[in-house]
Amino acid sequence: MPENHVSITPAERPSITIDDITAAAPRQIAVDSGRSDMVLPSLPRTRPTIALPDATTPAFDLVGVVGEDGSGRLIAGARVRLDRELVADLVAATGDDGMFGLSFEQIPENAALTATKDGFAPGAINVAADQLDDGDRLIIRLRRDDPFVIALEEQPEVHHLGDDAFSGRINSQFQRESEGLSLQFEFTLTESHAKLPAAGAELRLMAKGTQLNNRVIVNGTRIGTFEKSPADGGFGEQRFAIPHSVLRLGSNSVTIRSVDSPGTDHDDFEIVNLRIVLLRAGDGPI
Repeated sequence: MPENHVSITPAERPSITIDDITAAAPRQIAVDSGRSDMVLPSLPRTRPTIALPDATTPAFDLVGVVGEDGSGRLIAGARVRLDRELVADLVAATGDDGMFGLSFEQIPENAALTATKDGFAPGAINVAADQLDDGDRLIIRLRRDDPFVIALEEQPEVHHLGDDAFSGRINSQFQRESEGLSLQFEFTLTESHAKLPAAGAELRLMAKGTQLNNRVIVNGTRIGTFEKSPADGGFGEQRFAIPHSVLRLGSNSVTIRSVDSPGTDHDDFEIVNLRIVLLRAGDGPI
């Protein structure tokens, strides 16, 4: 499958708390995934060695694990990234125990944390600064590669749309500067996809800061508009149904467009981890 890519039109990561580790004997920690239980081995009492990308004094430690959705198996060698503007992105790899650690001086009140690993679909969660103040530990779940799921980016990045004129808690403290008013992503539907028992398709992504009816366009047809993002300023998942008649074999495009309204500037918002999900006939949502 050709590599998906992003083109820019200039004009126009659930968190799960793991109890703080005590000095008691090793124990098991169970985490409720909402669909099945994930049982994690006891975390070590000492935190992993963390390399800092900048010569700064860290104010926060972010420690967590990457696990397989459903089975609960911990994943070694996953790449975890926190996108930042003007300074180097924070990147870490999980160890044999699935653990990762990042240290940094400051992040927005809410930020997207992504994880990738060969053989798995990319994953992303929202990280709130107050979670770090409380010493919470996080888990990112990755799904095994699935022919029903097409990631629009193999290594998801946080993308900021808008005119960089914004204020207020909901859409302040973005991770990136604006890339423009419109972004286009491409993906490919193959003959193998066409043979799958799919009953429909959706575009799914995580979004932060959306306040207007920003547009989602597939192959030149508007298929929907964004809902408002969570009031706490975090990233939340949004889903957009794609009519079957809009899709085609071969190359397809998804365009995300910032809009304005009378008396306002263009909406500024961020998106991450876009994917096309083919819905299985007779099954519940993936």
